[in-house]
Amino acid sequence: MVRLTTERDVERLRQAALLLEAENRRLTSRVLELTRQLLTAKGEAAEVLQLRLVELERQLSRARDCLYGPSSEKRPRPSAPGVLAPAEEKSQRGHGPRQQALPVEQVVHLLDAADQQCHQCGGALAAMTGQYEEAEEVDVVERRFVLKRHRRQKYRCGCGGCVETALGPPKLQPGGRYSLDFALEVAVQKYLEHAPLER
Repeated sequence: MVRLTTERDVERLRQAALLLEAENRRLTSRVLELTRQLLTAKGEAAEVLQLRLVELERQLSRARDCLYGPSSEKRPRPSAPGVLAPAEEKSQRGHGPRQQALPVEQVVHLLDAADQQCHQCGGALAAMTGQYEEAEEVDVVERRFVLKRHRRQKYRCGCGGCVETALGPPKLQPGGRYSLDFALEVAVQKYLEHAPLER
C-alpha cells in the first residue's frame, strides 16, 4: 500500500498514479454503461440518451481535470465526443520581447557637421529624406518606463559613392532592446533595493 501524501519514491508514485488512472478509466466506462442501460430500461428516446451520456462524460472529464489539476500532465487531453474543445491560447515560447504598452518617444540622431563629408570625393553629404535606420529600446525616465524609438538619419553624397548613418546611443550589447539606464535601474533595484527581477 502506497501512502500518496508521504511517499517520496518517484517510481512508486508513478506506478500508483498509473494504477489509479486505469481504475478511474474502468469505473468511468462502467458508470457510462450502467447509465446507458438505465436510460434504455426507462425507454428514453435515443437523442435524449445520447445528450445525457455526453453531459455525463463532460462532468466526469471536468471532475478528472479538477482531481489531477491542469499542471499535473502536460500532454493534451482528448475531449469527450460531442463536446467542443476550448480554443487553445497561443503561448509565446522563449524569452523574447513581448507586446508592451509603453509611451513612445521619438529620438532623431544626426551626424556631426564634421562627419557630413564624403570619404570618396570630399563633397558635402545631404540628408536622405525619410531614410532612417530605426531601433527601439525600453528606457526609464524618472521611474517611468518609455519606449524610445531611435531614428538614425542617413546621408548620401551627390556622387553616389558614400552613404553614412548617424551613430545611435551606446548599447549594453549590440542589437540589445534595453538601454543602459534601464539596465542600471534593474541592477539598483535588485542589488540595492532587494526587489525581485520579475514583478
